[in-house]
Amino acid sequence: MLCFLSSVSIFSVSPSIFINFTTCKSNNLNKITCLYTNILFLNVIYFIHSKKAIIVLTHVDENGVKMVDVSNKKDVERICTAVGFIKLKKSTIEKITKKELIKGDVLTTAQVAGVMAVKNTSNIIPMCHPLPIESIKVNFEIFEDKIKAEARVKATYKTGIEMESLTGVSVALLTIWDMVKAIEKDEFGQYPNTQIYGIEVTEKIKKE
Repeated sequence: MLCFLSSVSIFSVSPSIFINFTTCKSNNLNKITCLYTNILFLNVIYFIHSKKAIIVLTHVDENGVKMVDVSNKKDVERICTAVGFIKLKKSTIEKITKKELIKGDVLTTAQVAGVMAVKNTSNIIPMCHPLPIESIKVNFEIFEDKIKAEARVKATYKTGIEMESLTGVSVALLTIWDMVKAIEKDEFGQYPNTQIYGIEVTEKIKKE
């Protein structure tokens, strides 16, 4: 499907996000060309015109934001896996492994937090649908100076579960940080060795 553009205006909503609004003559919808963004958009449809990818945000219209109506879509089994990492001091990793932290068992607490986060994703991210989650697995892999978190989520529903997996991983990693922050701080109260990074979807399965 080709869209013919009638107007263009460019503005910046943050130092790292530049969005180009255009109007499509074929259906008069607002289209957005993202020149650079680090925000994840759901239900994105791509239209090609003059070698440019034009994106339709299905939860944005002339009246503002909305939750997308998925009532006409069929239920499909969906599985999504997301991962992320937290970099820690080697001494912190050792204490986690030996379960010597004052707050308690770090990874068990983070595991429970990740599961709770998956189930509450629609309460955190405004336009996410409440999903009938069927399975949640939050696991960790310990390395010398980092911990890898993985959240694998399964649901049979009308829309995807990427946000649930990403939220689960993110909260699990944040919980690890909270559990170890007392021993990760330096003498100035800063966290020069602590970093959460690499959060991404590694697998998405949609069974038709």
